[in-house]
Amino acid sequence: MGPNFNHKRWIDTQKRKIEECLPEIIAWIEKDCKFWYDLRKQQAEDEKNREIQRAKEAEIQRTKEIEEAKLMQLLTDCDNWHRAKNIRNYISAYEQNTVMKSLDQEKLKTWMDWANKKANELDPLISKEDAVLGFHKA
Repeated sequence: MGPNFNHKRWIDTQKRKIEECLPEIIAWIEKDCKFWYDLRKQQAEDEKNREIQRAKEAEIQRTKEIEEAKLMQLLTDCDNWHRAKNIRNYISAYEQNTVMKSLDQEKLKTWMDWANKKANELDPLISKEDAVLGFHKA
């Protein structure tokens, strides 16, 4: 393809008038317009298909991110449940040890209430409202 690509010679000459070339010119224009129309139509379809593909990929990515967030929440809940369980075990052991030593029961009760409240706040199996009110599900 050089400077003469798609070059047409429709000129008025002694042998052939430009008016005689009109059917040929019109046919060429129609053919050229059809080519560009088809090309633009195909490009629009290709762009639509690329957009659909991008939307599918975005949905797959969003689904992966949601699953990753769910997994992270599950792991966090598991860790918090174990912490709450360990705190409750510690509270129980501390209570037994303190009762044996006959320490101040009022201070012990205050501390145990506070520690149980913190354990309930951590525990994902207890609703936040229950944790604030001090209820514990068995």
